[in-house]
Amino acid sequence: MRLGPAADWGRVGVAAAGLRRLVVVSNGGSGDANPQDDVLAPLTQLTALSLRFGEWRPIFPASLPASLAGLTALRELECTGFRRPSPQELLSLMSPLTQLTALSCPIVLDGSCGLPELPSLRTLEVEQVAGGGLALLAASCPALVSLATSRPIILTMAKGAAARLPALTSLSFGGGLGSAQCAALGSSLPGCAPALQRLVVSGNKAAIDPTPLISKLKGLSQLQLYPCTSPEPLLKGTRTWRALAALPAVRAFAGCVELGWEPATMAACVSFCGQLTELHLGLRLVWDSQVECCVAFAAAMTASRVQAFHVTPGRPVAATLVRPALPTPFWEHLAAWQCLSSVQIDLVCTDEQLSVLCASPTVTSVVITADDNTADERLTAHARKLMLAHRGKELHISIERKMLL
Repeated sequence: MRLGPAADWGRVGVAAAGLRRLVVVSNGGSGDANPQDDVLAPLTQLTALSLRFGEWRPIFPASLPASLAGLTALRELECTGFRRPSPQELLSLMSPLTQLTALSCPIVLDGSCGLPELPSLRTLEVEQVAGGGLALLAASCPALVSLATSRPIILTMAKGAAARLPALTSLSFGGGLGSAQCAALGSSLPGCAPALQRLVVSGNKAAIDPTPLISKLKGLSQLQLYPCTSPEPLLKGTRTWRALAALPAVRAFAGCVELGWEPATMAACVSFCGQLTELHLGLRLVWDSQVECCVAFAAAMTASRVQAFHVTPGRPVAATLVRPALPTPFWEHLAAWQCLSSVQIDLVCTDEQLSVLCASPTVTSVVITADDNTADERLTAHARKLMLAHRGKELHISIERKMLL
């Protein structure tokens, strides 16, 4: 539901009193401090609510609607574009919502601001968990399974090592890491979240050694270290690949990496990647040596377990807006991976190379990007021929056009 002038909102709220799920998108504006209150107050049967305030133009954010406290049937609540609530406001609004299982809100949790007791809360997305906040969170939300923040959580982990979230299996945070922060987080995270299976860390701008962060997290099955659109490769070197290879449970990995020619580095890289079933590599292919390393890597991965493979170019140099390409031998080796079934390629791909890939007896799904309409039309026509030729294995090829930013 998208609501217009505030004067109409109260009538809409009364008419919709029996709703269970609602999305409110508000443009906001001067004088509309809490226009959602009129429409929300009657909706006491809501179980899912998304409030998106000021999406269409920048405004001074309003405070969270006071009527939230009356929506005691809520299970899911998302609030974006609002002013950060004070500790008193947070307790007043959230204390009655004891049935919440999912919450996304612009909150900073720290030693002076925590959530009330929410025994059913399983998924939480906030702005930050700062010093002392983790201990309060552990006490108020013992059933928490997933925690995501847009800013670092590192210092909190160092100070709140005694906090324990036994049900937490997924942790995601951004804002960048330093070497000391990696060490601090790595020393406390295993004790705080002993059941952790998924870790996503994004926002770094420089290569670091993640060994202190990940070395004790033996239960991880999914790992994403840094966004693949980073301008620089963030994972490189023998030590880094060996640390990753020492995590026996990881089956899905995404990261912006630099491959190396040194035998020990390539061996450690293949040792880690070969145990995965899902692999997403961001490669900054601006050097010929990296292109050659990609070919060697593909050749060494023939016996790997990888079923789904996604390769993305790292962000190109500003003056170079040409999508990188890999030579045909790379595609030949990729087609020989014995377990590969799904491939997504955000690189230049010729008709010949697409044919080589689709000749694989195991590949049944291909998603590939094109640079312009001409390439899109050409590849689409060729893809139709390939799907017809390989109809016995039910091959599906999708051609997407993406803007290169």
